[in-house]
Amino acid sequence: INPNFHVGVNFTRENISSASPENFSIDYLDENGTQKSGITNVTSDIYLSYTPGRFVYGLGVEQRYGRNIFPTVVVNYKRGYKDFLGGIHSYDKLQFLYKQPILLGKFGLLDATVEGGKTFGTVPVGLLSPVPANQSFSLVRNTFSLLNYYDFVTDTYAATHLEHHFNGFIMNRIPLLKKLKLRSLITFRAAYGSISNENRAINDGIVNASETPNILYNTPNKLYYEYGFGIENIGYGNLRFLRVDAIWRSNYTPPNGSIAIPTPEFAIRIGIRPGL
Repeated sequence: INPNFHVGVNFTRENISSASPENFSIDYLDENGTQKSGITNVTSDIYLSYTPGRFVYGLGVEQRYGRNIFPTVVVNYKRGYKDFLGGIHSYDKLQFLYKQPILLGKFGLLDATVEGGKTFGTVPVGLLSPVPANQSFSLVRNTFSLLNYYDFVTDTYAATHLEHHFNGFIMNRIPLLKKLKLRSLITFRAAYGSISNENRAINDGIVNASETPNILYNTPNKLYYEYGFGIENIGYGNLRFLRVDAIWRSNYTPPNGSIAIPTPEFAIRIGIRPGL
């Protein structure tokens, strides 16, 4: 058995509803034109994960992973079932992710991730693919720090997340900063996506309890991106797990009628990486 190749199967039945309908409605029109406010989702997933070159040692539950450089490929196929165990939507969703760390000698390490996906079928917003946002003050991998949740909703999308860690290439050349053992990095993240007219149509005409428009299906069809620089390896002695990033974004204005909270054009985010 290859320890770097995994195949998994999941089966899920879930009920999806808005936690606060007056502020965020997921209402939609079904195929009969009836307004619905909840989703019973019955799905199966099969996923493949491949990490060639990863060093694995130990047996069974005592397996450990070496900290060597290796790529990661993940492919996931999801199938939604209608009229089975109460499921009300039939659809297919295909997603992939490719992560590749690239050593650039004395210039440091480029950590590159590319991902994408497509939903086949007509489904409400609760089953689509929002561009992953992060509204906290911390850094979360493969998310966008200057977006609100559901600012962008897609059924077809592609995204890239690039982080270049200079390690000591820059800081070690500055006499006073060299003693602090700080490390610099730069980041770039981008997303592009679209949504079909069919998936837009089932949301048309829906209003929530406050009589304000339901969520607008805004998409990053002009490429949304964020960029920044950061300092990592912050700490004292051998305890150096803090990271601070300064992040900017491209021009983005919520669509007319959107009830979304305006997003900042610049922010400071903090990360904690115990493994450093």
